[in-house]
Amino acid sequence: MAKTRKLSGTVTSLPGELPMLVSVVANLADDNHKLVYADWLEERNDPRGPHLRAIMQAVQNGGKLPSSQGISPAWEEMCGAALLRRLHKAGVIQHRVQFLARTRPALALETKLSSEKSLHIGCTKFGGNPDLPKGTPWPRGHGDALEFLAQFDLAEIHQTVAGQALPAKGLLSFFIHRKHTDDPEPGGVQIIHTRSLTKLTRQTPPEDYVQGFAKRSRPCRVIITELLDIAERLGSWMKELGETAVELRKIKNDVVERIRSSDHQLFGHTHVCVLAENPSPGPEWQPLIRFTSDSKLNWCWQDDHWLLWFIKTANLERATFTDTEALDV
Repeated sequence: MAKTRKLSGTVTSLPGELPMLVSVVANLADDNHKLVYADWLEERNDPRGPHLRAIMQAVQNGGKLPSSQGISPAWEEMCGAALLRRLHKAGVIQHRVQFLARTRPALALETKLSSEKSLHIGCTKFGGNPDLPKGTPWPRGHGDALEFLAQFDLAEIHQTVAGQALPAKGLLSFFIHRKHTDDPEPGGVQIIHTRSLTKLTRQTPPEDYVQGFAKRSRPCRVIITELLDIAERLGSWMKELGETAVELRKIKNDVVERIRSSDHQLFGHTHVCVLAENPSPGPEWQPLIRFTSDSKLNWCWQDDHWLLWFIKTANLERATFTDTEALDV
Protein backbone atom coordinates (compact mmCIF):
# COMPACT_ATOMS: atom_id res chain seq x y z
CA MET A 1 0.00 0.00 0.00
CA ALA A 2 1.24 3.51 -0.79
CA LYS A 3 2.60 5.50 2.14
CA THR A 4 1.36 9.00 2.90
CA ARG A 5 4.07 11.51 3.70
CA LYS A 6 3.86 13.58 6.88
CA LEU A 7 3.98 17.19 5.79
CA SER A 8 6.85 19.04 7.45
CA GLY A 9 5.26 22.44 6.97
CA THR A 10 1.89 21.89 8.65
CA VAL A 11 1.00 24.63 11.09
CA THR A 12 -0.75 22.55 13.77
CA SER A 13 1.14 20.46 16.29
CA LEU A 14 -1.39 19.18 18.86
CA PRO A 15 -3.84 16.27 18.51
CA GLY A 16 -7.25 17.63 17.59
CA GLU A 17 -5.91 21.09 16.80
CA LEU A 18 -6.57 21.16 13.06
CA PRO A 19 -10.40 21.38 13.36
CA MET A 20 -9.95 24.29 15.79
CA LEU A 21 -7.74 26.17 13.35
CA VAL A 22 -10.09 25.37 10.46
CA SER A 23 -12.91 27.02 12.43
CA VAL A 24 -10.75 30.11 13.03
CA VAL A 25 -9.78 30.45 9.36
CA ALA A 26 -13.39 29.96 8.23
CA ASN A 27 -14.37 32.87 10.49
CA LEU A 28 -11.20 34.94 10.37
CA ALA A 29 -13.08 38.23 10.75
CA ASP A 30 -14.57 37.06 14.06
CA ASP A 31 -12.35 37.84 17.09
CA ASN A 32 -14.32 35.40 19.27
CA HIS A 33 -13.19 32.37 17.27
CA LYS A 34 -9.56 33.32 17.90
CA LEU A 35 -10.22 33.73 21.62
CA VAL A 36 -11.89 30.31 21.80
CA TYR A 37 -8.86 28.86 20.03
CA ALA A 38 -6.57 30.68 22.49
CA ASP A 39 -8.52 29.11 25.40
CA TRP A 40 -8.17 25.67 23.82
CA LEU A 41 -4.39 26.10 23.46
CA GLU A 42 -4.02 27.44 27.01
CA GLU A 43 -5.87 24.45 28.42
CA ARG A 44 -3.14 22.31 26.88
CA ASN A 45 -0.33 24.50 28.22
CA ASP A 46 0.64 25.62 24.74
CA PRO A 47 2.39 29.03 24.78
CA ARG A 48 0.60 30.02 21.58
CA GLY A 49 -2.60 30.35 23.61
CA PRO A 50 -1.56 33.30 25.81
CA HIS A 51 0.32 34.71 22.82
CA LEU A 52 -2.80 34.77 20.66
CA ARG A 53 -4.87 36.17 23.54
CA ALA A 54 -2.32 38.98 24.03
CA ILE A 55 -2.52 39.81 20.32
CA MET A 56 -6.30 40.01 20.41
CA GLN A 57 -6.29 42.17 23.56
CA ALA A 58 -3.79 44.56 21.96
CA VAL A 59 -5.81 44.71 18.76
CA GLN A 60 -9.05 45.41 20.60
CA ASN A 61 -7.59 47.92 23.08
CA GLY A 62 -5.12 49.71 20.84
CA GLY A 63 -2.10 48.46 22.78
CA LYS A 64 1.31 47.17 21.69
CA LEU A 65 1.35 43.76 20.07
CA PRO A 66 3.54 41.09 21.72
CA SER A 67 6.77 39.96 20.12
CA SER A 68 6.52 36.95 17.82
CA GLN A 69 9.89 35.59 18.95
CA GLY A 70 9.69 31.85 19.48
CA ILE A 71 6.33 31.57 17.70
CA SER A 72 5.98 29.77 14.36
CA PRO A 73 5.61 32.30 11.51
CA ALA A 74 3.56 29.72 9.56
CA TRP A 75 1.13 29.42 12.48
CA GLU A 76 0.82 33.20 12.84
CA GLU A 77 0.12 33.36 9.11
CA MET A 78 -2.74 30.87 9.15
CA CYS A 79 -4.51 32.06 12.31
CA GLY A 80 -4.53 35.63 10.98
CA ALA A 81 -2.05 37.04 13.51
CA ALA A 82 0.44 38.04 10.81
CA LEU A 83 -2.22 40.02 8.95
CA LEU A 84 -3.34 41.66 12.20
CA ARG A 85 0.27 42.76 12.72
CA ARG A 86 0.34 44.29 9.25
CA LEU A 87 -2.96 46.09 9.75
CA HIS A 88 -1.90 47.32 13.18
CA LYS A 89 1.46 48.63 11.94
CA ALA A 90 -0.25 50.46 9.04
CA GLY A 91 -2.74 52.07 11.39
CA VAL A 92 -5.77 50.47 9.76
CA ILE A 93 -6.59 47.82 12.37
CA GLN A 94 -10.10 49.26 12.77
CA HIS A 95 -10.96 47.78 9.36
CA ARG A 96 -9.83 44.24 10.24
CA VAL A 97 -13.33 42.74 10.13
CA GLN A 98 -14.02 43.78 6.52
CA PHE A 99 -10.46 42.96 5.43
CA LEU A 100 -10.19 39.54 7.03
CA ALA A 101 -13.64 38.56 5.76
CA ARG A 102 -12.14 38.44 2.23
CA THR A 103 -9.53 35.80 3.07
CA ARG A 104 -9.46 32.10 2.22
CA PRO A 105 -6.97 29.32 2.96
CA ALA A 106 -4.83 28.17 0.05
CA LEU A 107 -1.88 25.91 -0.73
CA ALA A 108 1.13 27.22 -2.62
CA LEU A 109 2.68 24.40 -4.65
CA GLU A 110 6.34 24.45 -5.67
CA THR A 111 7.55 21.85 -8.18
CA LYS A 112 11.02 20.30 -8.07
CA LEU A 113 12.35 18.09 -10.86
CA SER A 114 12.63 14.50 -9.80
CA SER A 115 12.62 11.01 -11.31
CA GLU A 116 9.84 8.46 -11.52
CA LYS A 117 11.89 6.04 -9.42
CA SER A 118 12.26 8.51 -6.55
CA LEU A 119 8.51 9.26 -6.45
CA HIS A 120 6.68 6.44 -4.68
CA ILE A 121 3.42 5.05 -6.02
CA GLY A 122 0.44 7.10 -4.88
CA CYS A 123 2.43 10.18 -3.91
CA THR A 124 1.60 13.80 -4.69
CA LYS A 125 3.37 14.62 -7.95
CA PHE A 126 3.18 16.74 -11.07
CA GLY A 127 3.97 15.51 -14.58
CA GLY A 128 5.49 12.23 -15.64
CA ASN A 129 3.17 9.21 -15.54
CA PRO A 130 0.06 8.80 -13.35
CA ASP A 131 -0.74 6.15 -10.77
CA LEU A 132 -4.05 4.38 -11.36
CA PRO A 133 -5.58 1.08 -10.19
CA LYS A 134 -4.25 -1.88 -12.12
CA GLY A 135 -6.28 -2.49 -15.28
CA THR A 136 -7.73 1.05 -15.43
CA PRO A 137 -7.97 2.23 -19.06
CA TRP A 138 -6.05 5.39 -19.82
CA PRO A 139 -8.46 8.38 -19.55
CA ARG A 140 -9.68 9.59 -22.93
CA GLY A 141 -11.68 12.50 -24.28
CA HIS A 142 -12.63 13.74 -27.75
CA GLY A 143 -11.36 10.37 -28.98
CA ASP A 144 -7.81 11.06 -27.77
CA ALA A 145 -5.71 10.00 -24.83
CA LEU A 146 -5.83 12.76 -22.22
CA GLU A 147 -2.71 14.44 -20.93
CA PHE A 148 -1.80 13.76 -17.30
CA LEU A 149 -1.10 16.89 -15.25
CA ALA A 150 -0.91 16.04 -11.56
CA GLN A 151 -2.07 13.82 -8.72
CA PHE A 152 -2.58 14.51 -5.03
CA ASP A 153 -2.40 12.09 -2.12
CA LEU A 154 -5.54 13.29 -0.32
CA ALA A 155 -4.43 12.00 3.08
CA GLU A 156 -1.40 14.25 2.75
CA ILE A 157 -3.41 17.28 1.60
CA HIS A 158 -5.91 16.65 4.40
CA GLN A 159 -3.22 17.59 6.93
CA THR A 160 -3.72 21.23 5.89
CA VAL A 161 -6.45 23.80 6.56
CA ALA A 162 -7.34 24.27 2.89
CA GLY A 163 -7.19 20.53 2.27
CA GLN A 164 -10.07 19.90 4.66
CA ALA A 165 -12.40 20.71 1.74
CA LEU A 166 -11.27 17.53 -0.04
CA PRO A 167 -11.93 13.87 0.82
CA ALA A 168 -9.71 12.53 3.60
CA LYS A 169 -8.17 9.72 1.58
CA GLY A 170 -7.51 8.47 -1.91
CA LEU A 171 -5.83 10.02 -4.93
CA LEU A 172 -7.08 12.97 -6.98
CA SER A 173 -5.70 12.96 -10.53
CA PHE A 174 -6.03 15.68 -13.19
CA PHE A 175 -6.16 15.01 -16.94
CA ILE A 176 -6.77 17.33 -19.90
CA HIS A 177 -7.17 17.34 -23.67
CA ARG A 178 -5.44 20.14 -25.55
CA LYS A 179 -6.14 20.97 -29.17
CA HIS A 180 -3.10 20.88 -31.40
CA THR A 181 -3.48 24.38 -32.76
CA ASP A 182 -2.03 27.78 -31.99
CA ASP A 183 -4.86 28.17 -29.47
CA PRO A 184 -4.35 25.55 -26.72
CA GLU A 185 -7.74 26.10 -25.10
CA PRO A 186 -8.73 22.92 -23.23
CA GLY A 187 -11.01 20.66 -25.22
CA GLY A 188 -11.84 18.38 -22.31
CA VAL A 189 -10.99 17.96 -18.66
CA GLN A 190 -11.27 15.03 -16.29
CA ILE A 191 -10.59 14.48 -12.58
CA ILE A 192 -10.34 10.94 -11.27
CA HIS A 193 -10.88 10.28 -7.57
CA THR A 194 -9.27 6.92 -6.78
CA ARG A 195 -10.64 6.07 -3.36
CA SER A 196 -7.95 3.59 -2.30
CA LEU A 197 -4.18 3.69 -2.73
CA THR A 198 -3.92 -0.10 -2.81
CA LYS A 199 -3.25 -1.92 -6.08
CA LEU A 200 -2.01 1.23 -7.82
CA THR A 201 0.42 0.98 -10.70
CA ARG A 202 2.35 3.67 -12.54
CA GLN A 203 0.73 3.77 -15.96
CA THR A 204 2.59 3.99 -19.25
CA PRO A 205 0.91 6.29 -21.80
CA PRO A 206 -0.75 4.65 -24.83
CA GLU A 207 0.79 4.90 -28.28
CA ASP A 208 -1.48 7.77 -29.32
CA TYR A 209 -0.50 9.88 -26.31
CA VAL A 210 0.68 13.19 -27.74
CA GLN A 211 0.76 16.24 -25.53
CA GLY A 212 -0.34 19.70 -26.62
CA PHE A 213 3.13 20.96 -27.47
CA ALA A 214 4.74 17.63 -28.38
CA LYS A 215 6.88 17.59 -25.21
CA ARG A 216 6.46 14.99 -22.51
CA SER A 217 6.06 16.55 -19.08
CA ARG A 218 8.83 15.68 -16.66
CA PRO A 219 8.02 14.30 -13.20
CA CYS A 220 8.23 16.70 -10.27
CA ARG A 221 7.85 16.33 -6.55
CA VAL A 222 5.79 18.99 -4.81
CA ILE A 223 6.60 21.25 -1.85
CA ILE A 224 3.41 22.42 -0.13
CA THR A 225 3.08 25.67 1.84
CA GLU A 226 -0.06 26.79 3.67
CA LEU A 227 -1.04 30.42 3.07
CA LEU A 228 -3.95 32.79 3.46
CA ASP A 229 -5.19 34.26 0.18
CA ILE A 230 -7.33 37.37 -0.25
CA ALA A 231 -9.73 38.55 -2.94
CA GLU A 232 -8.44 40.97 -5.58
CA ARG A 233 -11.35 43.33 -4.86
CA LEU A 234 -11.95 44.17 -1.21
CA GLY A 235 -15.47 45.53 -1.71
CA SER A 236 -17.46 48.74 -1.96
CA TRP A 237 -16.71 49.66 1.69
CA MET A 238 -13.28 50.86 0.49
CA LYS A 239 -14.63 53.71 -1.64
CA GLU A 240 -14.83 56.36 1.09
CA LEU A 241 -11.62 55.54 2.95
CA GLY A 242 -9.19 57.82 1.13
CA GLU A 243 -5.55 57.26 2.20
CA THR A 244 -6.66 54.43 4.46
CA ALA A 245 -7.73 52.52 1.36
CA VAL A 246 -4.23 52.96 -0.07
CA GLU A 247 -2.70 51.25 2.98
CA LEU A 248 -5.22 48.42 2.86
CA ARG A 249 -4.53 47.82 -0.83
CA LYS A 250 -0.78 47.67 -0.18
CA ILE A 251 -1.29 44.90 2.35
CA LYS A 252 -3.74 43.13 0.04
CA ASN A 253 -1.32 43.35 -2.89
CA ASP A 254 1.47 41.80 -0.82
CA VAL A 255 -0.77 38.87 0.11
CA VAL A 256 -1.92 38.38 -3.48
CA GLU A 257 1.59 38.63 -4.92
CA ARG A 258 2.90 35.93 -2.61
CA ILE A 259 0.31 33.40 -3.79
CA ARG A 260 0.47 34.54 -7.42
CA SER A 261 4.23 34.03 -7.48
CA SER A 262 3.97 30.39 -6.39
CA ASP A 263 4.50 27.76 -9.08
CA HIS A 264 0.91 26.50 -8.74
CA GLN A 265 -2.00 27.00 -6.34
CA LEU A 266 -4.69 24.83 -4.75
CA PHE A 267 -7.85 26.63 -3.53
CA GLY A 268 -7.85 30.27 -2.44
CA HIS A 269 -9.16 33.03 -4.71
CA THR A 270 -9.06 33.46 -8.48
CA HIS A 271 -6.20 35.69 -9.59
CA VAL A 272 -5.69 36.39 -13.28
CA CYS A 273 -2.75 37.87 -15.12
CA VAL A 274 -4.32 39.10 -18.37
CA LEU A 275 -8.09 39.30 -17.94
CA ALA A 276 -9.91 42.33 -16.55
CA GLU A 277 -12.67 40.26 -14.99
CA ASN A 278 -12.95 37.19 -12.80
CA PRO A 279 -13.22 34.23 -15.23
CA SER A 280 -15.20 32.04 -12.81
CA PRO A 281 -18.10 30.26 -14.58
CA GLY A 282 -20.58 31.68 -12.06
CA PRO A 283 -21.30 32.46 -8.39
CA GLU A 284 -21.92 28.81 -7.57
CA TRP A 285 -18.38 27.94 -8.67
CA GLN A 286 -15.07 28.29 -6.85
CA PRO A 287 -11.40 27.92 -7.82
CA LEU A 288 -9.98 24.45 -7.37
CA ILE A 289 -6.47 24.65 -8.78
CA ARG A 290 -4.21 26.90 -10.85
CA PHE A 291 -1.68 25.25 -13.13
CA THR A 292 0.98 27.73 -14.26
CA SER A 293 3.20 27.58 -17.31
CA ASP A 294 6.21 25.72 -15.89
CA SER A 295 9.43 25.03 -17.80
CA LYS A 296 10.34 22.28 -15.34
CA LEU A 297 7.26 20.38 -16.54
CA ASN A 298 7.51 21.49 -20.20
CA TRP A 299 4.17 23.23 -19.72
CA CYS A 300 3.22 26.35 -21.62
CA TRP A 301 -0.36 27.49 -21.42
CA GLN A 302 -1.82 30.22 -23.58
CA ASP A 303 0.72 33.06 -23.97
CA ASP A 304 2.79 31.44 -21.20
CA HIS A 305 0.09 32.08 -18.59
CA TRP A 306 -2.22 29.91 -16.47
CA LEU A 307 -4.79 27.14 -16.60
CA LEU A 308 -7.53 27.90 -14.06
CA TRP A 309 -9.70 24.98 -12.99
CA PHE A 310 -13.09 25.51 -11.28
CA ILE A 311 -15.56 23.32 -9.43
CA LYS A 312 -19.10 23.92 -8.18
CA THR A 313 -19.07 24.48 -4.43
CA ALA A 314 -21.97 22.03 -3.94
CA ASN A 315 -20.09 19.33 -5.88
CA LEU A 316 -16.94 19.88 -3.86
CA GLU A 317 -18.94 19.44 -0.66
CA ARG A 318 -20.30 16.15 -2.05
CA ALA A 319 -16.84 15.06 -3.25
CA THR A 320 -18.14 14.92 -6.81
CA PHE A 321 -15.48 15.74 -9.41
CA THR A 322 -17.29 14.93 -12.66
CA ASP A 323 -18.57 18.45 -13.38
CA THR A 324 -15.63 20.86 -13.54
CA GLU A 325 -14.41 23.51 -15.96
CA ALA A 326 -10.96 24.77 -16.92
CA LEU A 327 -9.98 28.01 -18.61
CA ASP A 328 -6.68 28.80 -20.31
CA VAL A 329 -5.82 32.45 -19.57
